[in-house]
Amino acid sequence: MRVVITGAAGNLGTKLYRHLVERGGLEIVRLDRRPGDGIVKADVSLYEPSWTEPVHDAEVVVHLAANVDPLADWNALQRDVDATLNVLTAGAEGGTRVVFASSVKVMEGYRNETQTLTTDLPPLPTTDYAVTKLVGERMARHYGERHHLPTICLRLGAISPGPNPPPRNGSLWWQRAWLGNQDYCQIMERAILAEDVGFAILNAVSDNAGMRWDLTETRRLLGYEPRQSSLPVTPPLRNRMGGYLRGPIRMLGDRLQRLGRTKARP
Repeated sequence: MRVVITGAAGNLGTKLYRHLVERGGLEIVRLDRRPGDGIVKADVSLYEPSWTEPVHDAEVVVHLAANVDPLADWNALQRDVDATLNVLTAGAEGGTRVVFASSVKVMEGYRNETQTLTTDLPPLPTTDYAVTKLVGERMARHYGERHHLPTICLRLGAISPGPNPPPRNGSLWWQRAWLGNQDYCQIMERAILAEDVGFAILNAVSDNAGMRWDLTETRRLLGYEPRQSSLPVTPPLRNRMGGYLRGPIRMLGDRLQRLGRTKARP
């Protein structure tokens, strides 16, 4: 079975590749804008044979390539939308199943509410980054319905680089969205090997105390059973205030900069 991984040099791509190599039994093709040992240089925001042909020849493509800055502005994120569209197009042309790395951030507008977060609730993204993930899910649904392309969109939780211990300084919302390395690799492997799943949007977090993410469909369709858990702790007030304000302050600064550049044009 051949599997293509986009964004293979990044945090998620590196962890997934190491896990799949250890598992064995798969031929893995790695794509990234940053070439490296065994990694094919490819910019999937540009539709080019250098990477579309390997996708056509694969059974599954795992689309991880993206700008990882959750507070990036739209100008820095537009190529991510192009990349997702290109990967879905290549998948449809080659009959290649797609696993798309979405994010729990598409539901961040519910962070101060109390209901269980199922994937049939209306999304409430609060950043441009989250909007690109939502757009990717909508495009995947279109390709599934119109082109019969099997696609699994995983709303991945918080995964930091390296050992990725449970976060302790962030908000309770983000601590409860933690996804441990072991659980991340498990759910990605199950999505890659899944059979008879046409189109699905699934939550992907660990079994964290107090979490609101519903894993019913994830368990049913993929057989996912989280083996890791975290006990979130209430962060100090200064950390909570910093977390609440950091995003809005940064976005305001970006908008003021763009406004200044606009006014400076002749």
